[in-house]
Amino acid sequence: MAVIGTAVNIGDIQARLDPDGNIAQMIEIIKDKNAIVQDAMWVEGNLTNGHKTTLRTGYPEPTWRIFNKGVQPTKTDAAPVTDTCGMLRAWGEVDKELADMNNNAMAFRLSEDTGKIEGMSNGLATAMFYGNQATDPEQITGLAPRYNSFSTDEDEIGYNVVNAGGSGSDNTSIFAVTWGDQSVHGIYPKGSTAGLAMEDRGVETKEGSDGLQLVYRSYYKWDCGLTVRNWKDGGRVCNIDVSDLTTDASAGANLVELMVTLYYRMENPDMGNTVMYANRTVQEYLHHQAMNQNNVRLRIEEQDGKPVTKFLGIPIRRSDAIVNTESAVS
Repeated sequence: MAVIGTAVNIGDIQARLDPDGNIAQMIEIIKDKNAIVQDAMWVEGNLTNGHKTTLRTGYPEPTWRIFNKGVQPTKTDAAPVTDTCGMLRAWGEVDKELADMNNNAMAFRLSEDTGKIEGMSNGLATAMFYGNQATDPEQITGLAPRYNSFSTDEDEIGYNVVNAGGSGSDNTSIFAVTWGDQSVHGIYPKGSTAGLAMEDRGVETKEGSDGLQLVYRSYYKWDCGLTVRNWKDGGRVCNIDVSDLTTDASAGANLVELMVTLYYRMENPDMGNTVMYANRTVQEYLHHQAMNQNNVRLRIEEQDGKPVTKFLGIPIRRSDAIVNTESAVS
């Protein structure tokens, strides 16, 4: 089944919005806080509440032929997969008279609502890693519940889950994703608009315990989900025991070696927009290891004026939505 719609990232969404600057500022807030939200490619779903796609599970064997001999038709093995969207919502309100005193009520309202916007961005980033509709039906299903078992079978998703050997509940993970409309991408409902939307509700009366008050109200919504169309284009290094990590990998998890294993289990990590995600703790240890001149697989490069740690040319992006309190995958 072909993917419907065109894949865009958060920057593309910003470029398509009204040029009044208000929504653009919201996108900048999101970009600065959560790398996975910025990097994700977004595709319009083919369902009003999500997206139905086909996961290829097997490939047919070709046939050698000679002249005057036919070839039997074959087909791939595939399974339908449906991912539904979740509905993120938030309200913002500020005292009307206070906002009017600043001579730019809209800018003041946006500055006051920044926390709400950051909260929505953080909530989406967390869900893209850990959301699980099996236990929280109102959420989306993220990467961790999908990459949550081990397998030595190359045709099972567990093959792309690499065990770092940690135990207990002080573990973290490194996630890898190749973003694209044929691999892993975000989704938004059919007929809707991608990204965060704001509805200016104008001036409304707020009733509180101390009486009535005029407020400006804003309504924020983001309908979105996640599809892993080809699980071979993603993966996870899990069970990284945080308390055992060392800067030279002399003890604890050898992060570089584990990432090498994951790299060669992914289908095409050197093609498309492949990114690895780690939290601040893991990035710190990787940065130390990259400073070792004998480590040719990790490099520190400058990108947009900032140092970026890269592994075999793949950027390792920070996402603090990845926690240090994961339970061990067994």
